[in-house]
Amino acid sequence: MSKINVKLLFIFLTLSLSFALPPSIRIISPLENNPIIANGKTIIFGEVKRTDSLQINNEKITLENGLFRIIIPEQRPGKKTYNLYARNNQDTTHKELTVVTLKTLLDSYLSPFRKEIEILLSLEIMDSYLGTDFFKPDSFITKADFVKTLIKINKLSPLDFKTRYYFKDLPTNHWAYEYIQTALNKKIIEPKEAGYFGTESFLSRKELVQIIKPLLETINNNSKLRPFIDINYNLAEEKLLSDIAISGYLPREWTNKKEIYPNRAITRAELAYILTRTDLLRERISKELGINLDLAKISTDFGQSLKSLDITFSPMSKTTFKITALSNTERKIAYIELTFSDKYHKKNILLADDGKGLDKIKGDNVFTSAINLTTFNKDELSYEYKMFNAYNLIEEANMGKINFSNGNLSIY
Repeated sequence: MSKINVKLLFIFLTLSLSFALPPSIRIISPLENNPIIANGKTIIFGEVKRTDSLQINNEKITLENGLFRIIIPEQRPGKKTYNLYARNNQDTTHKELTVVTLKTLLDSYLSPFRKEIEILLSLEIMDSYLGTDFFKPDSFITKADFVKTLIKINKLSPLDFKTRYYFKDLPTNHWAYEYIQTALNKKIIEPKEAGYFGTESFLSRKELVQIIKPLLETINNNSKLRPFIDINYNLAEEKLLSDIAISGYLPREWTNKKEIYPNRAITRAELAYILTRTDLLRERISKELGINLDLAKISTDFGQSLKSLDITFSPMSKTTFKITALSNTERKIAYIELTFSDKYHKKNILLADDGKGLDKIKGDNVFTSAINLTTFNKDELSYEYKMFNAYNLIEEANMGKINFSNGNLSIY
């Protein structure tokens, strides 16, 4: 047999063996695709092997060297399933793609609880702020607002009441009158004090846990831990706050230090996080949106920062500073966008965890860079950061002032 025939036979056997196996489908981007979470138009990149035939919901997809690109138009909030089929002469491979479109508002991306906010907006459990295009994540929640949310969680009609209760701060023309009367009739909330409901009062952390207790199934009330120095463990309402924290229902921003501030008012973003962790809503979110949310186990290492990102500065010269950012989050971070500004100047810096840009990610969650502040007014320095995860979604954002004294920088 000639060398040419041997070569042709080898090629024939290789191709035969290749197409004797079923096709494979791999999604390259977005990395997080179970489900794919979208806020608008979705672009999916992928690769197929051992076939030149690929379809999505019976529509043919163009392949270029085994690579494909699918554009899914913006959808209404909710979950939608797409079916990918790759065929060759031997077999058909099926892959199911779930795309969850979440409703977003202009300022929700600034909150570390962006995903939780958008989930509740999509389920129509929480609304925008006063009917605007903003969520106002850092605004405090009033008791009237919270009652409206409770009615929606329990899928009740705001007109489902018989007895009318009278309170000095609840006139019949108040926008939440029917919601509050229904909640009182269903005994899912109690008045703040005799004669007053507390309609426009802010909801405190210890008040919140008293109200949402029926929504929680696995509260650890036998723990011997007493992690918070500002809790009176002899008061049932304060101990309950600690028990619920230990059980993992509260955000780490509350539990990663020795004080939990039981009387501090709750923001709209914090409420969104906690409600999505209640057992009732976690089950519903998983069923309706396919998104599974974990509880946050309490940390006993109080040496960590309250935030999930620590930024420090060390002088390299009189005007140049080395920036080191340490991420306390358990998720792998891709990069951080850090912005320095004064009244007239702005400087954006991308931080990667090897200090060299985005070309190499080590996964150690340590980010470094440097900045020269020669042109900046040191008395007007401020910062803003956005922390992105490996899927290029903003995981956290915050802003604040920078103090410049004795040749050093500090943020607050």
